[in-house]
Amino acid sequence: MGETCFRAKNGEYNIDLYFIGVEYINMPLGRNKTGVLVNTEDKDVAYISKRMGKEVPKDKIHVFCFEDSRRYIVGTRAGFYKNTFVDYELYDGR
Repeated sequence: MGETCFRAKNGEYNIDLYFIGVEYINMPLGRNKTGVLVNTEDKDVAYISKRMGKEVPKDKIHVFCFEDSRRYIVGTRAGFYKNTFVDYELYDGR
């Protein structure tokens, strides 16, 4: 499907970070992991380009820091969406 969503529950509503055109995901498993979205650096571009075997534009690489590790999503960030959906219901950002 090439899409993924990260959801944060915030009281009576959710905040979803939605990606489309996803080609690569390297995220930790488990619900108790907390990560921070950080700026993409040149070393991230080099790592992902090597990993994927092709040159990947910097604006398609999204980097998250989990404690001392960097994790990645390659795709287009469609945006942040506020909603009241149940756990497995998603916004169609297209």
